[in-house]
Amino acid sequence: MKNLLGLVRDVINKSILILLISGGCLFFILLLFMENITLVNKDVQIVLSRSEIMQFWLTWTLATVILGIPVFLLRSESFSPIRSRQQTEGIGYAAIKKSKNHADDMDEEIKALHESGHAIIALVKTDYDFEVINGPLSSYIRYTSENFPRAEDLYKMILIDYAGAAAEEIVYGKIFSGSMGTSTSDFEKAKERIKMYITMTEDVSKALLDSELSDKIINASNLFYAEAKDILSDHLEELKKLSEKLKGVDSMTRKEIEQLLFVR
Repeated sequence: MKNLLGLVRDVINKSILILLISGGCLFFILLLFMENITLVNKDVQIVLSRSEIMQFWLTWTLATVILGIPVFLLRSESFSPIRSRQQTEGIGYAAIKKSKNHADDMDEEIKALHESGHAIIALVKTDYDFEVINGPLSSYIRYTSENFPRAEDLYKMILIDYAGAAAEEIVYGKIFSGSMGTSTSDFEKAKERIKMYITMTEDVSKALLDSELSDKIINASNLFYAEAKDILSDHLEELKKLSEKLKGVDSMTRKEIEQLLFVR
């Protein structure tokens, strides 16, 4: 669709340029070879002298310049700053486009792997009914109910929170930025759940400040993350299989994932 729109835009732009230039050439030819032009419309006769033809030609040329420049600049990729800069640096435009497409493909692979990590741990550690959303604008795991008041449920949810980053580290050897940096990121959700888990399972005051819980949170975080990695490492084949499948769909339910991984 984008290619078709680009083609139509180019055809229109080139047609306008051809019309402007051909009109200017016509006036110039008339100016060179004719002393005057007589235009007759029914009973009306108009005679244009050489000087009047000159005025028409100058006006048309000015209009061509004024209209032609923006039309030329709007042509697809003609004056792309990225293209111009990269060609100056000796890198071809085709290579840039290929690199961008590769980056887009990598983003999709990382996103699918990340959500697959969440799904695998939710699958093997819980009986929660869930759906993995892998949309173009956002991706996440959605539960039929997110009310998990018990400590054992918090424990499982923390493992699931860390599973996306753990999957990335297992496969790529590093964690990407999607797991952190915002108030709704996986790491922030895990941190809040760890605080709740500590206050529910240990003999500490529920009024403690974050700074007073920091050491406990860090220690617990490391243990949860390590356990999430261990679980995914034990299910690496399933993780990769689900990730590959998830790249081609917008969502998968728990039942669909079970059928994919365990039904023979």
